Amino acid sequence: MQSVIYHVLYIGISTLLCTAAGMVINSVVINLLIIKEFLIQLHKQTQASVQTLLNPLDPQDVTHAIELIQVLSNIHNLKSSDFNPSKF
Repeated sequence: MQSVIYHVLYIGISTLLCTAAGMVINSVVINLLIIKEFLIQLHKQTQASVQTLLNPLDPQDVTHAIELIQVLSNIHNLKSSDFNPSKF
C-alpha cells in the first residue's frame, strides 16, 4: 500500500510541476517555464536533457518522476546572484 502512495505522490508532483499552471509553494507559482529556466543552469543539464525530464514518454513512469524530483533538489546549489527576477 505504501508503494502505491509514493507512486501517486511522485507522479502527482512531477505532473503538476510540468504544467503551465504549476503549483504554488509559499505564495510562489512554480511551473514549467520557471523550472526550465532553473534546470538548464544546473551542471550537466542541456536543453535536450531538460526537455526529456519535463516531457517524459510515459507520464506514469515512477522512475522518471523520481529522477525529475532528484534533479530539482539540486536547484538549491545554484548561485542566487545569477538570478534575474525580472525574467519571470
